[in-house]
Amino acid sequence: MAMHNACIVKQTSRPVATERAATVAFANRLPPITRRDAAAAALGKSRPVVQISANQSGGPMFLRNLWYFALPGAQLKRGAMTRKIMLDEPLLIARDADGEPFALRDVCPHRGIPLSDGAFDGREIECCYHGWRFDRAGRCTAIPSLVADQKFNLERVRTRRYPCREVQGNIWVFFSDGDDSDPSHGDDNPPPIIPGVGG
Repeated sequence: MAMHNACIVKQTSRPVATERAATVAFANRLPPITRRDAAAAALGKSRPVVQISANQSGGPMFLRNLWYFALPGAQLKRGAMTRKIMLDEPLLIARDADGEPFALRDVCPHRGIPLSDGAFDGREIECCYHGWRFDRAGRCTAIPSLVADQKFNLERVRTRRYPCREVQGNIWVFFSDGDDSDPSHGDDNPPPIIPGVGG
């Protein structure tokens, strides 16, 4: 018998293909990290065991105040945006009309709709739900439903911005343990330079 994650899998004399299919089917019912390890074992490959510790609230704990690789820069054209989940946070990563990448929390502060479902003209992102617009710093620049005589300070509305840099042809995002509103956040610790990678 083989022991895997406190589950006993009885070995039989079934053909190898059937054995692998049964193991993969069993693995599909396991949590994602365990599923990958079980699937790799079924294909005869070994993988190192990765454990993620939980924080006080029971969710995964991630290292903060570090740069994380987001995507190759070639995958993000001028005026384009993409969505990613990084460190359990929804991110919108875009490249403006000048070619500079930026990253925002992919949540409209009005109704929680992903901003990446909206439109991007290379300067502002427009939420698809009510048309609220945000600049690359995450500040709200327009709320179409406001009338001319309505007193509302747009400066109070914003979505979180993350420091974002392109280094060696790769886009990196800085995750701090606090407020990322300071555009120089992460400058004292720039993204890593990897020898022999990119330009």
